[in-house]
Amino acid sequence: MPSRFAAEIATTAARSAVIAFLSILMAGDAAVAQQPAKPKAPAANSAPPAKPNVADNSKCIGLVSAIGDTLSLQKIGVTVFGNELNAVPIDSWQIDNLVISKISAFLSKAWTVRRINYPKGAFSSLDGEHAIFYNPEDDLQGIVRRVTSSTRCDHHVVVVKGFSGYGNTNQRLYGLGILEAGASIFTADFIYALYWIRVYDGQTYEVIGKRGAIIEQPNPLLRLVVATPIGGPYLKVDHTWWPESDAAKSTRLREGIRSLVEKSLDVTMPLILRVD
Repeated sequence: MPSRFAAEIATTAARSAVIAFLSILMAGDAAVAQQPAKPKAPAANSAPPAKPNVADNSKCIGLVSAIGDTLSLQKIGVTVFGNELNAVPIDSWQIDNLVISKISAFLSKAWTVRRINYPKGAFSSLDGEHAIFYNPEDDLQGIVRRVTSSTRCDHHVVVVKGFSGYGNTNQRLYGLGILEAGASIFTADFIYALYWIRVYDGQTYEVIGKRGAIIEQPNPLLRLVVATPIGGPYLKVDHTWWPESDAAKSTRLREGIRSLVEKSLDVTMPLILRVD
């Protein structure tokens, strides 16, 4: 029969074994608890986050050009009896498409540009002679409101024909044209492209900027010394430029006018249109 002392030793050993076993179990549970949870696999039909559309953050500019419908064939004589003015349609020259293309390329890096089409003749009330109290700015603003009513944009850029006097005479030039001035052998011939660029607020239609087209950077000192016969883009040409029959079919005239418009846009656009 084992002694009481031996029994106590056996009991103590048994208790130690149980405690050691429980410690191992607890350590294992703690290790499991400390392991990071594995991420759940995404659902098979879940869509990736939508990427922002760059155009959503862009401002919109509506663009109108109304200068390329007619070409003026004008003669200014020594007396009033030598004056003559005729207009011929030149829609086939696509001058307005050229203007839209040039301005769109200039603005498109910073703006969303939308061309605004309009009914034929929408700007015709600006042409010709008017009553003494006629306000061309009010008339133009009303036209712009009508033709842009269905286009929501921050601003509208509108290109329309402009006027210039010729030299010291009381005669006016308008829009696109070719001019013969003088009489007999003392004549001078010019082609010209007169137009204005206006920028309107898209909500209030307030004019926030406007500028007449120029063909070269302005030089005030040179202006005091050299008088220009035409206040706007022009080119002195020889008399062979004058069309003998259908002016609209003259390749030389078409390319000359298009070149004037293109070159003057390159100079004028940075002075009135911002791209920042």
